[in-house]
Amino acid sequence: MVDEARSYKQEQLSICVRYVIGLDIVERFLEFVDVSSGQDANHIVAAIFKCFEKLKINMSTLYIVAQSYDGASVMRGCLGGVQAKIKEHYPCALYTHCMAHRLNLVVVDMCKGIKIARSVFNILESVYVHFSRPSNSSELVKIQLQLGLKKGNILRVCDTRWICRYKNCESMLNNYSAILNFLNNEVEVQADKDVVEAIGNAN
Repeated sequence: MVDEARSYKQEQLSICVRYVIGLDIVERFLEFVDVSSGQDANHIVAAIFKCFEKLKINMSTLYIVAQSYDGASVMRGCLGGVQAKIKEHYPCALYTHCMAHRLNLVVVDMCKGIKIARSVFNILESVYVHFSRPSNSSELVKIQLQLGLKKGNILRVCDTRWICRYKNCESMLNNYSAILNFLNNEVEVQADKDVVEAIGNAN
């Protein structure tokens, strides 16, 4: 089981394995691997095998019967994807689209079909866009410190990051007073249309 995520300036690949001992299923996290130099299928497969070798896992006796990743084409591609390249070495390794990622896609589509949920995430995206400007972001940090709040960024809504929507809502709730404070101040200074829209959304 492999998934990729950005950690500050690095692209990190998390590698986990699931195996059986007798009738017991065991799942283990192996390590994070830096794949900043390349995120194509060849680089990812090489990183996986290098991880196994580093941990002294005998590749010649390894019997892989399944593999699970997200639905990105670089991972699931049946010709040049990671799963296809793993199958070249381990023909029995059936690919399964990660259930957590599939559930996320279901939730995302469901939210788009419910008017109030769609409105909430549209508002969150609007607030993110407003505070993505460096000047607005730095001013928000000052207000957070003045209010004794923990410094934090307004996060972007992302359909493919399966924990992103929770994190986005959490950051909005944690910074709600600072956001309103900032927007109120900005409206007093300049009657900027998108500010008025943003403060209307936040209220």
